[in-house]
Amino acid sequence: VASLKGDPILTADLHGAAQKLEAIPWVAKARVSMHLPSSVHIEVVERQPIGFYRAVDGFNRVIDLDGRVLDVIEGDLVDYPFIGGTGPNLSAGDLVGQPFLGAVQLINALPRDLRVRLVAAAVTPEGDVSLALTDEVDVLFGRPEGFQEKLVALVNAIKRRSEEHTSELQSRVDISYAVFCLKKK
Repeated sequence: VASLKGDPILTADLHGAAQKLEAIPWVAKARVSMHLPSSVHIEVVERQPIGFYRAVDGFNRVIDLDGRVLDVIEGDLVDYPFIGGTGPNLSAGDLVGQPFLGAVQLINALPRDLRVRLVAAAVTPEGDVSLALTDEVDVLFGRPEGFQEKLVALVNAIKRRSEEHTSELQSRVDISYAVFCLKKK
């Protein structure tokens, strides 16, 4: 928006300035408005990172709910969940496809009590998504579809496990077909 500085307020390209701001990967929406006699107000809505994956080139890609790559970073991140599985080398601003898109959508859809238990997510070359939760619980979601039904099945499986006071430390919950079973690894 530096291009606005010095322009007469009535001829300033406010729409162009908003478009330039929205071209920044971290910016979801921008609004630029004039306030007479001589000021411009800028409102920015920032994209929210959901997770990150490591690409073929070894760099990490931070992605949001829409699958937009927000940043390419060289170190490991601790603020966002890791999505295991080697992903494509994309630039900031590009959109990642399945199954990484499904993984961030699943992470975002997790109920709060499960999200705090999330250790990591993972995707397979075949397109399946899984989660690792605390207490060494692995959840197999399968294809990134029907998450609503699968999440209900997961909540029920975990509830049943706690009601049965299961002492198993390692378990696998398979809800890949919205049908779950709890079995020892």
